[in-house]
Amino acid sequence: IGDSEIDIQTARNSEMDEIAVNWGFRSVPFLQKHGATVIVDTAEKLEEAILGE
Repeated sequence: IGDSEIDIQTARNSEMDEIAVNWGFRSVPFLQKHGATVIVDTAEKLEEAILGE
């Protein structure tokens, strides 16, 4: 879970799924450009993404 390209790359390097949040340092287009596959905009959506709902 993170808000930057470094967080996305760290998850990939660890062979883990990543979830990007758009309330941090980077915009949605920026996160998409750097390969984010799951982007959430609320804590509720983050919980759903984690739980697979």
